[in-house]
Amino acid sequence: MEKVSCTKCGKEVFATNKFCTACGTQVPEQGAGERPLFCAKCGKEMPEASKFCTACEAQASGQGGSTSASQPQEDLSLFGYYQKCFKNFAVFKGRAKRKEYWGFIISHFIICFVLGLVSMAVLLPIVVYGLVSFIPSLAVMARRLHDTGRPLAGWRALVVVATCIIDCIPAVAGVGALIFLPFLIAWGWTDSQPGANQYGPNPKGM
Repeated sequence: MEKVSCTKCGKEVFATNKFCTACGTQVPEQGAGERPLFCAKCGKEMPEASKFCTACEAQASGQGGSTSASQPQEDLSLFGYYQKCFKNFAVFKGRAKRKEYWGFIISHFIICFVLGLVSMAVLLPIVVYGLVSFIPSLAVMARRLHDTGRPLAGWRALVVVATCIIDCIPAVAGVGALIFLPFLIAWGWTDSQPGANQYGPNPKGM
């Protein structure tokens, strides 16, 4: 089987591979012209000629016809990851490392706790927040599952959707959190799959 050299680290990989097994860089297709690639930061499909990802605005860098989004290794604060998840609120592709996942989950629970106290007098704020945070919660959980090599499908999809729906109902949010907490901890505790997987490059190197 034909092999090609990675344009970033030089390792030889099979031409059929989508990503380098050593560094996760996109492997250029042989004889291909304009072709879709995936942003190494958020996983969104992007044309080869793109200079920036249209979803997360990561700068694309290329060598020898290959394109990948590259930035210095990310190390945000707890609330910084929370803000990132809201910025990428509808990005279900790609992967999310443990720091990003826990940054969102912990910040989310802190906000829910504060709004829960407020809701003892006024119910509207926590209901509105539950609705606003519904899609970002789904998206970050999907990306976290992808990072561990699991799809958002079957019983996992039911758990994720049920957790996000219960979050929107103040009367049962606390009980729901306790029921689904073991799943949230298990998914957050599991380390990233080494190297690239079918969902994109390893976010630890970004």
